[in-house]
Amino acid sequence: MFGGAFFKILRPVRETVGIYPSAHGIAFAYLCAPEDGAGTWTVTELRRAPAVWMDGDGAARLAALVREELSRMGRTHLPLALALPAAEAEVRTVELPAALTGGELHKALLWALRASADERDAALPEEMCLCYTVLPEASVHRCRAAALPAARVREIFSAFAQEGLSLRRLTVCPADGGELAERISAARMLGLPWERTDPVEEAAVLPAVYAGLLFCKDTPGRLYLTGGMRPKTCLRRYAAAALAVLSAAAFLGAIAAEAGAYMTVLRERDRAREELALHAADRRRMEEHMTLRADTVRRERLLTAFLADSLPWRAVLVHLGSVTEDGIRFLSVASEGHTLRMEGEAAHYEALASMMSRLQAGAFFTGGVRLERAAQERGAAEAPARIRFVLRADW
Repeated sequence: MFGGAFFKILRPVRETVGIYPSAHGIAFAYLCAPEDGAGTWTVTELRRAPAVWMDGDGAARLAALVREELSRMGRTHLPLALALPAAEAEVRTVELPAALTGGELHKALLWALRASADERDAALPEEMCLCYTVLPEASVHRCRAAALPAARVREIFSAFAQEGLSLRRLTVCPADGGELAERISAARMLGLPWERTDPVEEAAVLPAVYAGLLFCKDTPGRLYLTGGMRPKTCLRRYAAAALAVLSAAAFLGAIAAEAGAYMTVLRERDRAREELALHAADRRRMEEHMTLRADTVRRERLLTAFLADSLPWRAVLVHLGSVTEDGIRFLSVASEGHTLRMEGEAAHYEALASMMSRLQAGAFFTGGVRLERAAQERGAAEAPARIRFVLRADW
């Protein structure tokens, strides 16, 4: 809301409608600015509504009549400038003793108007609104001032606002156009039909054109009233709200940026957590692999040690069977480290000696074969004697 009002004030006016109500009808002057924004405004259309607005009629009726005519033309969106008849205001030509400007001139003119009213035994309201034009005489300081009761000004602006119309300027037109006379003449160069109207119509249309030209960017603000809302005043009025809106927008923007940065950090954190979880799983798998590998190495070592300490029993038995002759019987074969202990019986020494020769001649036992013990033993009385022997072989 505040932003719309703020930019509405700053946006330059490119076309407008000047209005002048009278007993002969309501005159409408449609004006537009040049394309480049500089130069003379021109009148594009002039109309006069037959509706009559007499001095002293209510502002609401005037606003309703204007609304009806503008609606017919589809121009209710344009900014408006209203020139009131001189009878609606306290109009006087004031001669000043010295050149004054600004607030001093405003106060001096109001004082002069009140003094003139007191001479006529006419009391002016306490609160008055003033617009004035400086007369061109160089030898004296003269101004033509028009004062309106502030309550009347507020009533007019309020009535137009209630009708949905944008009334921006309120003035009382000097008889000859005052300071805008040259601009009014320039606007007449288009040769519109109003150039050939009778004096009554001329008097009604001239103030409407004067009112429309008040929107020129270099028009002095003392020529019109704005219902207490000059552009600078409006800017001051909306400055706090505009600053609040801008501050809130900046604050929200900063919050949005911080929130975006925070969300980015959260996403990065979640991504890092996922990567760490993947690394943890890889680490667990690696630990399991290393454990299995260590167990495999341990088993390989045990198997190697077992194979290193064990004998090829099948080969040993086959070899012993191949060298054993009749009369030889092995009772036990046992391994003691890298030594093979073989215990058996022989029927006689010749068989034992023959087997020893064959074992030593073979290359199966690389460390050789030696006889540890051999003794003759006799069993039962009828049984023949047997030779009990013990052999050791290294391999």
